[in-house]
Amino acid sequence: MEITFLGTGAAMPTVERNLSAVNINFEGGNYLFDAPECVQRQIVKAGISYLKINAIFLSHFHADHILGLTGLLATMVMQDRQKELYIFGPKGVNEKVNEMIKLGKLNVDFEIIAKEIKEGVILKEKNFRIEAVRLKHGCKCYGFI
Repeated sequence: MEITFLGTGAAMPTVERNLSAVNINFEGGNYLFDAPECVQRQIVKAGISYLKINAIFLSHFHADHILGLTGLLATMVMQDRQKELYIFGPKGVNEKVNEMIKLGKLNVDFEIIAKEIKEGVILKEKNFRIEAVRLKHGCKCYGFI
């Protein structure tokens, strides 16, 4: 397992720190947690392939956690992604993803599977699982285990 901190700057980037995002590589699959602005740049700097991101987990819909999603999807389109992409998020995630696609005027040729999360196991694979836990944050927000 390899954990890459793509940003640790909370809601405001600084010269030294980008907005918070984490990528976990496990057995060749990449799992991205949050997609703030500048996430693409950080992914490139970290040497992570856009095409090998299996799933994106959005903790909540504040701008500092989702504004990079449109650009990230656009880059995946430009790189001719074929594999499906899972996007997990709070209630309304499908609508948010569709808004981002519309905003970017994207012609997405790969399947995006948006899944609403609730507390408990949200993804179970052969050698791991991911659980969502509810957090207090002023909007529906989840942490991930």
